[in-house]
Amino acid sequence: MNTGGFNLIHDPWIPIGDRQISIREALIDAHNLPGWPGGDFGLAEAVLRLLIPIAYRLTDADQSVTDEDFAAHQASALDTARFHEEAVDRYLDRHADRFWLVGGPEDCHPFGQDKTLESVSPHEAAKAVTVWASGNNAVLGPHFATDVLPEGLAAQRLLVLRHYAWGGLHTKHPVWTKQGKFVGSPLRGTMSVHPVARTFAETLIGHLVPLLGGQTDFGLPFWEQPPPSTTVMPHAKRAGLLEQIAGRQDKTMLLRTEEGKITGFTIAEGPGVDRSLFCEDPYLLYGPDGEPRKPKASKAFWRESEALVAKNKDGKNEARAHILEWATGENGGTIYPPGRFSWAVVSHLGDKSKDLIWDRHLVPDLLSVFEPAAALRAREFIHLADEAEKRLTSQIAKLWHQTGQMPAKPEHRFYVYSPARSELWRLAETDFWQVVAGTENTGQQAIKDRLRGYALQGYDRATEHLSHAPRTLLDVIESRKWLELWERASSPPTGEEAA
Repeated sequence: MNTGGFNLIHDPWIPIGDRQISIREALIDAHNLPGWPGGDFGLAEAVLRLLIPIAYRLTDADQSVTDEDFAAHQASALDTARFHEEAVDRYLDRHADRFWLVGGPEDCHPFGQDKTLESVSPHEAAKAVTVWASGNNAVLGPHFATDVLPEGLAAQRLLVLRHYAWGGLHTKHPVWTKQGKFVGSPLRGTMSVHPVARTFAETLIGHLVPLLGGQTDFGLPFWEQPPPSTTVMPHAKRAGLLEQIAGRQDKTMLLRTEEGKITGFTIAEGPGVDRSLFCEDPYLLYGPDGEPRKPKASKAFWRESEALVAKNKDGKNEARAHILEWATGENGGTIYPPGRFSWAVVSHLGDKSKDLIWDRHLVPDLLSVFEPAAALRAREFIHLADEAEKRLTSQIAKLWHQTGQMPAKPEHRFYVYSPARSELWRLAETDFWQVVAGTENTGQQAIKDRLRGYALQGYDRATEHLSHAPRTLLDVIESRKWLELWERASSPPTGEEAA
């Protein structure tokens, strides 16, 4: 423990397993740690993105010239499935001065911050948020200047802010005087795909991908670059792969009292980073237009998975991610055999809302949807699920109109259907992946029966308050009957009917 400040390399702040550890511990003991970081899903994503560039350096994967060479480096690293202590110490010692959150040598640059903001007078309004700033929504730091934020928590929140901030109650920058505004962070409103292995070392190595088309070198993450002398000026060059992974948002500074206690964050106006200077992120899901796909509120990821194998009218994939292309390609395919990795899809849903919402969907074997037979089963299941959803929402709409509770504004009707849809999608997810993998009964009637049961559970959840009222109970029962009849198999005749 460093008594003169807080350094992310040596001081504990990463939640994983049942404890908090430093960067050094996370890397040296990675082969004994569980495969997914702790904390909220946004923090887990931020921790991975901080450590993945270091994994490139420790495995020498960044020295690869061809995809074949890269695959050989990655396979060798997975065979070892650990990082050598000497290599870890050598790398971290070289860059230790760039990981001081607070304190450290007098001339060191504070980790992930804009040092010129030290001249800004701290005030309560300068609080950074991960959603659209409305003046009364949740913030990443404490609400009041009298609150004290522990260094470890401040490190966590600072990293989340770099990746997910929508905006904030900001201040004018002391150096940048031209017109500008705070530009949100790169992962806001996106979906990221991550391989998850048994150990943390394997998870980090599984995230390694070769250079994308058009790139000539891996570049430098922000802590390997010289401290910027004009942090508010636009980035003048396109990001390298490692800088893109680690994040480029840097107009942030910790708020501290005269005694050095951390009370929150400030973010400042500035020119931001031009969109054309971002390279493609290897873990984001992109649409055919080249823009990141936005997650849909209350929609389970398995409903999106069909887009990974679907083509639009121009022959482009409806959804793609570079890591999935690598994992299913000629060279990378041998790195990701069935059973070695499961997959986590982290979604940020804070689109101008007042909530800090992340979601994570765990997928047993996402790569199976790329197999032709599995893709066909996926499409058939999704088609039947869509039909079940239509019947479910139809009966709910009928009930809400009969009882006079249907909102007049169409945009408010989403909240009528949302509880039922969410329940159906959640319950059907396990069945979907089992059907895709071919480990579950794939007969249409068996699937319809299960989906009908899930739709009924969704209906019951959405109509619970109506079923307790005598005035509306009969209407609830009547609408439910029509849902019970959806795609029910005809019973064979018995007794006199058979005769």
